[in-house]
Amino acid sequence: MKRDAGLDGDVRPGFLSGGGEMGERIRAFDWQSSSLGPPDTWPAALQVSVGLMLNHGFPILIMWGPDLIELYNDPYSRLLGPEQHPRMLGAPAQEIWGDIWDAIGSQIDSVMRGEGATFDQNRKISFERNGERRDLWWTYSYAPIEHNGSVGGVFVISSEVTDVHRARIALHDQAQALERLFEHAPGFIAVLEGAEHVFRVTNAAYRRLLRNRSVIGLPVRTAVPEADEQGFIKLLDDVYKRGVSHVRQRMPLTLSDDTDGERRVYLDFVYQPIVDAAGVISGVFVEGSDVTRHVENEEFIRLANMELKHRGRNTLTLVNAIASQTFGRDPRLEPFQNRIRAFDKANDLLTNRGEISADIQDVLEAALRPHLDDDARIERVGPPVALDYRKTVALSLAAYELATNATKYGALSNDTGRVFVTWRLIGSGPETSFEFVWRETGGPMVVPPQRRGFGTKMLTRVLGPDFGGEVDLRYDPAGLSLILNVPGWASA
Repeated sequence: MKRDAGLDGDVRPGFLSGGGEMGERIRAFDWQSSSLGPPDTWPAALQVSVGLMLNHGFPILIMWGPDLIELYNDPYSRLLGPEQHPRMLGAPAQEIWGDIWDAIGSQIDSVMRGEGATFDQNRKISFERNGERRDLWWTYSYAPIEHNGSVGGVFVISSEVTDVHRARIALHDQAQALERLFEHAPGFIAVLEGAEHVFRVTNAAYRRLLRNRSVIGLPVRTAVPEADEQGFIKLLDDVYKRGVSHVRQRMPLTLSDDTDGERRVYLDFVYQPIVDAAGVISGVFVEGSDVTRHVENEEFIRLANMELKHRGRNTLTLVNAIASQTFGRDPRLEPFQNRIRAFDKANDLLTNRGEISADIQDVLEAALRPHLDDDARIERVGPPVALDYRKTVALSLAAYELATNATKYGALSNDTGRVFVTWRLIGSGPETSFEFVWRETGGPMVVPPQRRGFGTKMLTRVLGPDFGGEVDLRYDPAGLSLILNVPGWASA
């Protein structure tokens, strides 16, 4: 048996033991016809390297000699397609990897020239696998195998990291998407770090709030001294020390600007502690909205409603005065004044709420309150329905007229009568219709009026048109009823 001067000079006949499938293939291979010759003649450096390779759990490839004859283990074989395995065993490297030699050949040549090992991480190398050319990512090292004072071959440790690379790309893309959402979120956002609440991140809305002050890397107390003076730092300290969130609504903050001087803003916001995996508080997350316009609009509407209410009441007072002078002691004066008061209550309902609509339940409550000595005698059943200004006034006047008539002549004029007021929305979408019903029972027998007074005209000529529907007023002997039908309610 030949001896070799490499390493300790001893031939190791057991170096091919084990190694699984590739160990069997290497032992069965016709090395006699290869440039390597029989395994027992291989240099000790190659024998030791092959023995290490076969018993290693990591994918390993050896390229040996001038022809770079290839040997590899089971884990490496699983990285290959049928295009390479098993035919690459004992074959020259360039014959197998000719299509990617431009990518790896220079590194192999560098190692063989004695220029040291190479290492590549997450490198894309495309080659054919299972009949399809694919982009694959690899982390690998080419290391020299020393032999007789020079390099006899290349020891390759390799790992395919395609899945890891794609997961990293997906994570990066997701992080960028989250950064874009963070940056362009409609509310202001900031991340504060440590007990001094140092600005680490802000989004565009936060920068707009502060008129693009330079705050990153600065404590809040330095970057926004106004916040300290107005109690905001105290809230931040509490969140950081106690780990409890703070939520505030419409909290005023006066900011100083070089161009505008002082400006007052109103903020809805939450201070949320940032807690790491160990349960330690590392900072405070700030998120909120600038609601200055809403607050200012609400104040404007409140003042406008007060002015409207004041002027409206003055106008109604003047109308009452004129009516008193006109009617004198005419019995028609009281009903007229009562209608004016019903109109005033409807107007109050809207102006006191500061809105341009009111719920039907509130409208009926205000109109019927003078007639509710026994609330159980006027039953009201129906869902929440918003009425605009015109409908609110029309229904207030109509309900007042109906209740007044019921008190004088109808179901509320005795001790047994009752009134049922119901409303509902029928259907859905554009086909939705609205139905309102006033029905009296248990009162005196109803006799149709011989003439149509103001109340009747108002019910038939005002209520229907103002709701965009039709009114059916019935004088049934058992009790008066009114039915208002409004088609196309959803688009009204």
